[in-house]
Amino acid sequence: PFCPSLLCPPVLWRELLCGIGARLTPSLDLSSLAKVTDGYTQGHILQAVRLVLTPRRLAQQTTRSLTAEEFIPPLARQDHVYKEEEVAFK
Repeated sequence: PFCPSLLCPPVLWRELLCGIGARLTPSLDLSSLAKVTDGYTQGHILQAVRLVLTPRRLAQQTTRSLTAEEFIPPLARQDHVYKEEEVAFK
């Protein structure tokens, strides 16, 4: 199915990560991140990316590749948007 670039979760993750300077490697599973973040807004995802990708963490990429697990704690602190809430809002 067609998905506009910034609404398709894997593409959204790729755009946000690369925009901040992340190096995408096989150890960073974007499809898993997309599945885990179903129900989170783009703002939630952006906030998680900014919390994880500090200047220090970006500098460490040469010795320690990014992993999807690093983004879970900041996302867990966010409020999830449930399907029922989304339908009620529309």
